[in-house]
Amino acid sequence: MITLKIFTLNELNTLNCETSIALGCFDGLHIGHKAVIDAAVSFAKQNSLQSIVYKLERADDSLIPRDETVEILRSWGVNALVTQTLDDKFMNLSCEEFVEEYLRNRLRSRFVSVGYNYRFGKSAAGNAALLSTLCARFGIEVAVIPPIRVDNEVVSSSKIRACLKNGDLTKVAQFLGRPYDL
Repeated sequence: MITLKIFTLNELNTLNCETSIALGCFDGLHIGHKAVIDAAVSFAKQNSLQSIVYKLERADDSLIPRDETVEILRSWGVNALVTQTLDDKFMNLSCEEFVEEYLRNRLRSRFVSVGYNYRFGKSAAGNAALLSTLCARFGIEVAVIPPIRVDNEVVSSSKIRACLKNGDLTKVAQFLGRPYDL
C-alpha cells in the first residue's frame, strides 16, 4: 500500500526530490480530476519521481471530507498531498512568481498536469497556455487535460453540486466514478 504524505506548503521549505504535480482545487475528486491526477502519477512512475497533488483550498468548498480525499488519492497512487490555502498573500502572486518560486524552487517540479480551465496568478490572470509557456523556461513539462464528458456534459464540481441539490445521485455517481457517500 502506498503511504501518502500530507503537507501544507508552509511546512515545506523545498522538497529533496524532483516531482510530478497535479495542480487544482480537486474539491470533489471526480473523473475529470482523476484524469489530471493520473497524468501526474503516470509521469512520476515513468521517470522515478514523487507524484504530488497540489490542492488549492477554499474554506468549506469540498464535496468530500479530508479523510476520504486522502484515501482516494492513496488508491490512485499519489505519493503526497500538498495543500495551499487561498489566502491574500498567495492570491497576489504573479503568474511568474508562482511558477518560479512554487513549482520550480519549492516543489522541484519536472512535470505539471492541469485541467483545460486551470487559472492561476493574481486575479486569475494565468491560464493553461501561459502555464505551459512559463514552465518551459525552467524545463518543466506541462500536460493540459481536455474536458471529460458524460452524456455530452462536461464533468465539473459545480454540476455535481447541482445534481446533489436535485437528488440525481445516478448522475453524481457517473461524474464521480463512484457512489456518493455522506
